[in-house]
Amino acid sequence: MGTDTTYSELIDIKRPEELPTQRYSQHSVVKQAELMRGILENYSMVKDQFETMGLLFGGRILLIGPPGTDFDAYTYQLAKEIPLKLATVSLIGLSTKVEEASQSVRAVFEFARRNAPVVLHIKQLESTVKQDDELVSILHSELEETTWDTNETLVVTSLTNPQEITPELALVFDRTILLEEPNAEDRTRFFEHFFKDREDIDLGMISDMTQGWSFADLKHLAAGLLLNPPSEGSQIASERIEEILAAMGIQPVGTASDLQRLSRRIDARPQQDLDAASALYPDDFLDQLYLLAVGEDYHKTQRVIESLNSNLPLSTEDMEILNKYPFLLQGDSEERLTRLLRAKKTHDRLARIMGR
Repeated sequence: MGTDTTYSELIDIKRPEELPTQRYSQHSVVKQAELMRGILENYSMVKDQFETMGLLFGGRILLIGPPGTDFDAYTYQLAKEIPLKLATVSLIGLSTKVEEASQSVRAVFEFARRNAPVVLHIKQLESTVKQDDELVSILHSELEETTWDTNETLVVTSLTNPQEITPELALVFDRTILLEEPNAEDRTRFFEHFFKDREDIDLGMISDMTQGWSFADLKHLAAGLLLNPPSEGSQIASERIEEILAAMGIQPVGTASDLQRLSRRIDARPQQDLDAASALYPDDFLDQLYLLAVGEDYHKTQRVIESLNSNLPLSTEDMEILNKYPFLLQGDSEERLTRLLRAKKTHDRLARIMGR
């Protein structure tokens, strides 16, 4: 993060007619935005009643969803359909200096209010709440002062980890909306949109196959399959789709379980490696003990054996090693040296096979 970023570099504002005309959005997120649009229309009819009763509509919305959720679809839909200007702010570019960052936060909110009616979309909120308490306090204050009632400003922000925000800051938002991973309808609509003309792709099969994938992962998959020429004849089997995507380096990574699965695959050893390692492991129990000692510290084990074979006095450290590995006393000097060298050779070969 730079220290000389001005507020004008943090915010981007577009009129409804300047927004992209072609955008495929996560359907369940669009539905939530449509609900908010209806609520906003209802508020316009009861605004006077709200004022009489001393109530606030607010219009500060916190979206919470897993990584890869199409959060942008929410603000895009509101701005396009109401319609409203869309001001997008990236807080990750805030200065590391608290005073400069605080000035930027105030300026961003003031800029949005002056451009009302507007949707203010705050991105990377978590990057701010992890900073200085003073900065979080200023953000809290600006959120309190920015409402649809008085400023015609809808504030929308998103989080993938609710634990990164304090209860005090969360309470400023009038609505907290939980967005989940793409459901069956999301996936069906998605694949019908991108592959309706692909007779080689079974839309129902690929929808079932991608259960649990994030929306971002689905877009990666769509791009990968569109780059693959249509298959002539029968539909592509699910195993073949997985092979195609794997060859292109496309697989789901949007959830913690996805990353854990990849981690397990990295840690897993090919069966032929395990077989080779098993074949190398000594059957003799004393050789196994020597392999253990060599694996923990070859040089210290070697020094103790050399001292024993030469009838040299043992140091305090040597005695500690010998107390730990009393089996080194067994056998004559030639046998000890032979077992040591054999254990070292086996250890090195095992290390190469197991990649250590």
